[in-house]
Formats: sequence, C-alpha cells, structure tokens
Amino acid sequence: MPENLKLPPVSFKNHWPFWLMFFPVVWVFFVFIHYFAHLGQALPMGMEVFDTHRWPSAEFSDRLPIWGQSFQILVSALFLVGLTWGWGRRLTQWIGLELSDSWVRAAWAFGLGLFFLDSFWLGTGLLGLWSKPFTIAALAGLAVLPLWDGISAFRERQPVSFREFYPKDKSVLVLWALGIFYFLLTLGHDLVPETFYDSMVYHLAIPQYWVLHHGIVDCPSNFFSNYPYGAELYFLNGLWIQGTETAKCLHTAAFFFCALLAGGWAREAGGAKAGWMTFGMVLTLPLFALNTSTTQVEGLLALVLLLFLYALEKALRNEGDLRWALAAGLLGGLALSVKYTAALGMASGFLALGRAAWRKRSLKFWGFLVLLPLLSWGPWLLKNMTFTGNPIFPYALRWFGGRQLPDAGYARLLTEQRAYEVTDWLSWLTLPWRLVMSNPDSYNFAGPLALALLPFLFFYCFQTRTSRYWAWTAGLFFVGGLLITHILRFMVPAFVVLYLLMGVVLTDGERPRWAKGFAALAAVSAFLCYFYFAAISSFYYACAGVWSGRENRVDYLSDRGKITPYAGMAEWISQNLPADTKLLIVGDARGLYYDRPFITNSVFDTQTLAGLAQTEKDADGIDQRLKEMGVTHLVINAQEGIRVGADYHHYDLTPEEWSRLDQFFQTKLKVIYDRNFQYVDELNDAVQSASADRPPLPLLFFTQPGTDFIRDTQRQNWAGVESDAGQVLALDPQSSFWWEQEARAQVQLGERPEAEKSFEKAGHLGILEPDSYRLWAQTARSLGLKAKSNAILKKVGELHT
Repeated sequence: MPENLKLPPVSFKNHWPFWLMFFPVVWVFFVFIHYFAHLGQALPMGMEVFDTHRWPSAEFSDRLPIWGQSFQILVSALFLVGLTWGWGRRLTQWIGLELSDSWVRAAWAFGLGLFFLDSFWLGTGLLGLWSKPFTIAALAGLAVLPLWDGISAFRERQPVSFREFYPKDKSVLVLWALGIFYFLLTLGHDLVPETFYDSMVYHLAIPQYWVLHHGIVDCPSNFFSNYPYGAELYFLNGLWIQGTETAKCLHTAAFFFCALLAGGWAREAGGAKAGWMTFGMVLTLPLFALNTSTTQVEGLLALVLLLFLYALEKALRNEGDLRWALAAGLLGGLALSVKYTAALGMASGFLALGRAAWRKRSLKFWGFLVLLPLLSWGPWLLKNMTFTGNPIFPYALRWFGGRQLPDAGYARLLTEQRAYEVTDWLSWLTLPWRLVMSNPDSYNFAGPLALALLPFLFFYCFQTRTSRYWAWTAGLFFVGGLLITHILRFMVPAFVVLYLLMGVVLTDGERPRWAKGFAALAAVSAFLCYFYFAAISSFYYACAGVWSGRENRVDYLSDRGKITPYAGMAEWISQNLPADTKLLIVGDARGLYYDRPFITNSVFDTQTLAGLAQTEKDADGIDQRLKEMGVTHLVINAQEGIRVGADYHHYDLTPEEWSRLDQFFQTKLKVIYDRNFQYVDELNDAVQSASADRPPLPLLFFTQPGTDFIRDTQRQNWAGVESDAGQVLALDPQSSFWWEQEARAQVQLGERPEAEKSFEKAGHLGILEPDSYRLWAQTARSLGLKAKSNAILKKVGELHT
C-alpha cells in the first residue's frame, strides 16, 4: 500500500459492537475513583504551593536581589538552550535531515546540540582540561556561531501569528493550558537550589567532584561515579554558568522539547488535534514534571530515546537512508550514555519494526547504526575499564572481576532498584495496578490516565505502520522494564511513547465526541493530579519563599522538608578553611555544595573510616592512611549518619575496631566546628592525649543500638535507653558518655545502686554534664553516701568555676 494513500479514519464500529464500550467506560470510572479516593487530603495543598505566609515579610530592597538571581538563572538557562539549539541546527543541516514539521525540527536541533556539547565536554574532561580559564574561554567560543546564526535568523524572520502557539480546537484547549501550567510550575521549581537526594549524592555531586579535579577522574569511594554521565555533562553547563538552578532549568528544557517532539510526531501521523493532544498529555505527565523539577535524568533520556526511535523508523523504512542511520547511531549512543535502561527502549524499537529491521542493508548503513553509538557510549565504558576493570561497573561483578562492591551493599543496591518483590503469577498480573495506584511520589506518580485509557486502544485497528510501531515499542518497553525494575520513574520514556500512541489513535475516528471525551478525561486527570503534585512540592520543595523574595537561597537549603541539611556547615567551610583543604565526608553520601575537594561514600560502598578501622592496627595507622589520601579535615554529619548508618550497617565493627576509632578521634583530631550534631575535625599532629571534655564519638550513634538510643530517649523509654547504652558500651567500654547515659536511665528506673556504679565509671573516664553530677550526688545521698555526695557537689562547683 503506498505510504501517501490516505486511510479511512478508524472507528469503533468497524471491529466491535458499540455496546462493548460500556466496559472500558466503567473501567475509567473505577480507576479514577480508586486513584483519587484520598484526594481530599491533598486539596488544601493546591494553594499552599503559592502561600507565602510561613515566611516573614521582607522589604522590597531585600526581595530585589533574590528576584535578580531568579532573572539571572532564567537568562543563563535561555543562553544555554540557545547555544544547544544553535549547534544542533548546524548539525541537522550538515547531516541533511529533512524535517517537515517545525516542532520536530526544533526538537532535533536541541537533541543534536546536546550531543555536540556532551561530546565536547566528555573529550576535554577525559583530557583533564577543565580549568576555570579553559571553561570560560570554551563557553565563550562555543557561543560565537550560534549567536551569529541567531542574529541572521532574526533578520530573516517571518511574521508569526500568536494563534500558532495554541490549539484552535477548543476540546484540547484546556489540556494545552494545563500543560503550559505544569511546565511553568516545573520551571518555577528550578529557581530554587537542588535538594534532591540523588542529585546531591551523584547527579550533580560527581560532576562537581570532577570540576574540583579539573577533569573526569576516578572517584573510587563512590560507586555512582562509574555510571555513564551523559545527562549530567549537559547539566554541567548550568553549574559552570550559574549553579544548580540553571542545571535544573536545562532538564526542564529537555522536558519541553520532548513534549514538542511527541506532539510534532503525532501531528505528522494524525493531524493538528493529535499533536496538541499529545503535547498536552506529555507535559501533564506528573512523573515527568516531578523528574524534571530536579536533575534526575529520565526527562532528558525520554527526549533522546524518542529522537532515536524517530530516526530508527525513518532509517529502516526509507530504504536504508544513511542520513537517518547516522542520526539514529548518534542519538542511540547518547541515550546509552545517559542511562543503561536506554537499551530497553532501543531494543524495543528494533523488535517493534519487525521484518523492516532485518532487510538487507549496506555495510555502511549498519556501521552507522551499530558502531556509531560507541562514539558517545564507548568512552564511558573505557573509563570504567581503566579505573575499575569492569566496563559496566557496578554490574556483572562476577563476570568481569576488578573493583568490587561489598556483598551486602551490592545486594541492597539490586533490591532497591527492583523495589517490589514479585513471587507468583498473581503478583505479576497485579503489579501494574499496584505500581500505578501506589502513593504518589517521585518514583511512581504516573497518574491514572494511561491505565484508564489503555482498554480503549483495543477497540481501534492500528491501520498505519507508525501506530503499530508505537504500540509494540511501548508494550515491549513496559514488559522489559518490569522484568528489571518496578520503579515507574525508570519507564518515563515508555509512558511518552504510549501517550504518543493514545494522542493519535484516540483523537482519530468517526466519533468526534469520543475524541472530545478523551481530551476532557486527560484534562480532568491533569487537574486532579496537580493537587498531589502540590502536596509533594509543598512538603519537599516549598519554593514560594524564594519566588516571593521572602527567603534567600542559602536559607532555603536549610528550610523544612530538607533531609538533614548541611548548608550552614558547607558555608562555614567555604569561609574558614583554606583552598587546598581536602574533606572526608563522614556519615553522609552527599558532596554537593562543598567547594573544596571531597571524598564521599555512597550508602552501598564501604565507609572509609570503617574500612580503615578494620585494616589498620592503631590510630597512627588510620591517621597515616588518611594523610596519604590527602585528607586534611573530617566533616561529620551525624544527623544523616543516624538516619542511614544503622539501616545500611555501615559501622558493624568489633570492640577492638571501635577502640582504634575512638583512640584516633581522641588523639589525632581537633574539633573546629560543632553545631547541631555536625562537626568539622582537623587532622592535627599537635593533639597527643585524649581530652576529658571531648564530645562522645559520634560514629557510635550510627550503630543500631546508638540509633535506638535516640529513639528511646525521645519516647522516654528508660528500659530501652538502659539496654541501648549497655549494648553500645559492649562496643566501646571506655566512653564516659555512654556510662553516664546508662546511669541516668537507671536512676529513672529506680535502680540506684547500679546507677551509682555507672556514674562512678563515667566520672573516672571523663567529665559529665552538670546535671549528671547533681543526679549522681542525689543518688549517692539516697544510698547513705553523704561524704561522697558532698564531694561530687564540690567537684561540680569547681568545674563551674
């Protein structure tokens, strides 16, 4: 059948009796009612996103600098998007891609520009050229040609009507408006500093680590550094120009261009209404919007993978077009360098094309399609092979050998990436329902729309090869994805392809009222999902203070909803420690916002101090090893260590190993910062003996009994406190603090003789709190030890003096 032959519109009645539509309609109501059953709890959050009352009022002069920073962020992001688009436009022309749709043309220019910039920074990073003068000169040089092209395009511009920017069909106008609202809301989230945990551990922290070392170097203490960083290299442009906020804006730009590409492809296949429908559905996919509010990578991956699928179909169906094979090869490699899960989408696309994928082609064609991906992906594999002995570290450890993760850490990593345990066929059948219907969060908040509309697709006949291609690609992608992981965030590209299929198929047909109904349903879903989105935003991000100018960005990093914030400590380090300082971060996997070279350990890696306590003979050995690593200071975030240490068993050490650590802390470190259970310790040879008034070893709180002690103390569970303190003392019996805590718990339990002995032991080992001395004196007096009681009170007075 000729490709240009116009097919009759698809319809329900061509295949199924109309009365059967009753069942999918009931299904829609069932899904929506179940999904939004608890919406009432989230409704008040709809306006709280914009509520500024929790921040004190500020003068206009105080707000102006904050608004000025926001303007700078947007201008910086616009500059980088223009830079990306300009180079991509030149590459599009050089390859000779023929793109009739303006939306698709714009997306391809952005995607190829992204490939160009990534390749440039990857090459210069591996060569160790990332000095500050070089990056400034490089960015300035890279801007010349796009700027010239921009000036030329402005001079040759054609009149543009505003009506081209919104749909003429009123049935999709509301969905389009909601899509623009979601986009602007996402962009608003980009105006605040990055606080997403994974970004602070590796998405932005590892690029910052590389910048501090002037290039892409090994980071053996954090296994996340061995993932491919194709998306993060693009975000790095934002870090250089301004900071984390501009980096986030670049991800939102990719979000917009992905929606534009999906809409443009839908317009090519199904007309204007299909294009606007698809554009709105993709922009209102909650999981997509949440993802691109941070510097996670799935939003950018969705764009790159969709570009690859577009090029792949053109290459394999247009008689082996070498231009499209070249484009598919370049974008396929970029997709793999963004995330390994791109291989699922690429394989799904090949399999979906069926026989067209296996026709005889020239050797040059297959060379472009198969070997070109190594241009982007290959350097990451070689880097890993050089640093770890395993090209895909940390996976396939038994196959390749080389660097290893701890067995417990590796097992925990695979468990967390899988998320749900599926044990039988029934749990497999119900898995999609359980994932979609799980509590909305940044992992599975896909909304109900895809699940609700899925049955309607079976009433249509996919009469075009493109629609069948989308259907098979999305289906295979979801099946393959669920076999590997049960986190919907990793399948954002599959949702985009599914929405592309729905946008074209469900707006076509002989029943326009049904098409209007589908558009209305998509709008209703987007509107109701906003309230869940707002609840997540209000709790974790709370941007209104920065938007209104009432809260500056430094204070924002320590605001409520932030996980064990450390911005104050990072700022103190920046202001008080010399530039040649090297930090070992203890208890916390996050390195973002430290502007000194740092060493971090992910929660899955062996913790540096724990490893040294196990391998070195004494405090001198630990001290010497740290100095060989170049470490000058320890940065201890005990708040975070308490949150994760026991759960991941980071410090399951023997009493002998704890003794070495305790001696190291007592004799080799000098505390120079101590606030809110966060410390900066300096490696100091001048410290020769243990200090009686030194704070307790904070790492003991990272153990299970140490964590339980805090919980039981807050609950005033004194029997639990006594037990917890006793278990910690079994690990470190020379700690005066823990003897003191055991004694205080024993007093609360009425165990006075035991308490007096514990106080005696604590007083012999160190200095107690003044209240503890008074409690000790009262305990001694109650036991008839008046002389001892008086002596204790006298000592309190001497210490106070």
